[in-house]
Amino acid sequence: MQGVIPPPSSAALKADHYSEQLQPVLNALKSLPARPSLGAASSLLLENGFRCMAATNGGLESTQGLFKNALGDHVGQRWEYYSCDEDRVAKPAPSVYAAIRKRLEVGRDDESWFVASHTWSVDVSFGILHHAWSGPRD
Repeated sequence: MQGVIPPPSSAALKADHYSEQLQPVLNALKSLPARPSLGAASSLLLENGFRCMAATNGGLESTQGLFKNALGDHVGQRWEYYSCDEDRVAKPAPSVYAAIRKRLEVGRDDESWFVASHTWSVDVSFGILHHAWSGPRD
């Protein structure tokens, strides 16, 4: 029949339902506060000539937005960003950390540090980057 639009599939109806439930959560993510020490640490590093990069399994635009929201536009713009979407692989794949080092143009013997909030991210970066873990204190 021409001009008749078929009813949506059950999968499409479920996606719409979940989309409505998810939207408040996604909106709240945009305004989450940063770790309390991020601003001071970021300023200290940037003012002393360090390059700072955020590496994410998330989207590039949303991650940039989170950092600019947390640090302000001026500081957030001084950060570099890497999304695993660029290489179609996700952390903790070792190739992600090699790609980060390549993006920063640092060799294996150059001093570079990877600071993570996830222990699994630090574990995988062994042998690829110097590493530190920035997790909660017990």
